[in-house]
Amino acid sequence: MANRLYNHKAKIKDIQPSKLTDIQPGMLITFRYSGKDILDKNPLIVFLSQESNTIDGLNLNYLSEFKVSKLFQNFSQSVGVTDVNEEYTLINLPSYKRELDGNPLAKSESVVKMKRLYEQVIKKKILRTDDIYRSYDIKKIRVIKAVRYDV
Repeated sequence: MANRLYNHKAKIKDIQPSKLTDIQPGMLITFRYSGKDILDKNPLIVFLSQESNTIDGLNLNYLSEFKVSKLFQNFSQSVGVTDVNEEYTLINLPSYKRELDGNPLAKSESVVKMKRLYEQVIKKKILRTDDIYRSYDIKKIRVIKAVRYDV
């Protein structure tokens, strides 16, 4: 488990208030997180998925700026990274109904593509050296914000 936090505030261009229902896979978000023995009370994450009571993501606060830059390079080469309406940064992760080559992805197709991306990029290139995958209890999350990051 990572035991050092990095501050990336200098690279944050903009922050927009958001709701849990508005976030989508690939968004950069930050929020307040409370609970016992929590090291990072204000995580900055790449949102990956939501289960019934948890959200999963890659916590960038456990990476140096150099490694965050490498992470964005890996995603840029595999799926692309964009600023959406200059409001937030979005990694174009394969997700249900997201358009790919002009066509919306079916649910089963998005699951297959996300698993492949996880195995080939996230697991091999990112998690191999850095333990940044986190699951967060939705009940402990407050003040969600979408982040526009200087990639």
